[in-house]
Amino acid sequence: MESTLSKEALAIAAGKESAGEARDALYQRVAVEHAAAWAGLAAAYEADPHRRQDLLQDIYFTVWTSL
Repeated sequence: MESTLSKEALAIAAGKESAGEARDALYQRVAVEHAAAWAGLAAAYEADPHRRQDLLQDIYFTVWTSL
């Protein structure tokens, strides 16, 4: 599913020169805002620390690719 905002509109809204910079800024904001919740979610699903870290990386990657 694609966002209703075009990459150019996203860049303009973020005050960035390129859509890539806007995407990076959006990802950073979302990651910081939700880091604790995602860590809690991963901990609730995985007791093993290595599997928990893998799950957390999957969450971050999925968020990145969804932008």
